[in-house]
Amino acid sequence: KNLDKNLLNFSKNYLAAKPFPHVIIDNFLEYECIANTLKGFKNVNWASYNHFNEKKSGNKTTNFDPLLKKTIEALNSEEFLEYLEKITGIQSLIPDRQLGSGGVHRSTKGGYLNIHADFTVHPYNKNWHRRVNLLLYLNDVWEESWGGELEFWDKKMKNCVKKITPLLNRCVIFNTDYDSFHGHPEPMTCPENVYRKSIALYYYTNTKSKVKKVATNYKARPKDNIFKK
Repeated sequence: KNLDKNLLNFSKNYLAAKPFPHVIIDNFLEYECIANTLKGFKNVNWASYNHFNEKKSGNKTTNFDPLLKKTIEALNSEEFLEYLEKITGIQSLIPDRQLGSGGVHRSTKGGYLNIHADFTVHPYNKNWHRRVNLLLYLNDVWEESWGGELEFWDKKMKNCVKKITPLLNRCVIFNTDYDSFHGHPEPMTCPENVYRKSIALYYYTNTKSKVKKVATNYKARPKDNIFKK
């Protein structure tokens, strides 16, 4: 109902947003659905992704708790893709139902993800061009002082244009171009028993020729020291 009522505004805001097309949709899922998704999220088997550019945990299998799996399947459904195409203006979007990319993420105190533009080609389907990201935050408790905001940077990596607090049931949808620079680069200061949690889903289009393959392109900020740059 929320999408139906506001679809025109969402699309208009998406295309006009800076520094690249995006939209923020609060109260995205109905109460019962977000509550069930949180319950299912408690049963994820986590793998650590810790290296110079990120400190977090994730899981991109499809072997999830049924309550969590149901939400992911809904966001990859034909019905939702129709909404997504109308919002983004990108036609013939393909969901990654097998989660060869994306999945679920969480991080806690000290966690971060350096600013980057995403990889451009699906890991297993070489003609799939990555076009759109969807992030759904599942943080039932979050204080702004803990950090963890999603940052959007301009194409020249001179300025952070927008910061988005990862509040419960907030959905962020944005284009994944070669210069859609984003991340949450500051180590978080939340308590160690508190997690920044999200579902991350990626959508593609099929191209007749091979897409220019670019790996995740990490970028330093102007204030970063020489070592980090």
